[in-house]
Amino acid sequence: MPIVGIRDFKSHACEIVRRVQEERELYIVTSHGRPAAMMIPIEDGEIEELLRHHLHIITSRRGTSGRGTFRKRSKQGQ
Repeated sequence: MPIVGIRDFKSHACEIVRRVQEERELYIVTSHGRPAAMMIPIEDGEIEELLRHHLHIITSRRGTSGRGTFRKRSKQGQ
């Protein structure tokens, strides 16, 4: 699974998206050396299932229904 910094991702976004889509590669995008995002291939009709699954994981971790759970990070926690 390739790992790419955010600057490289910005410079090569079209190529990376093509590789994800056509070659089914997964990419980790980092910001300041830390994982920030993941690019995964999806098929038509999968988006709703992926979103439901992802939202379930987020709400399970926070122990809430998902409403009002996003908080700003403190400068200390970054």
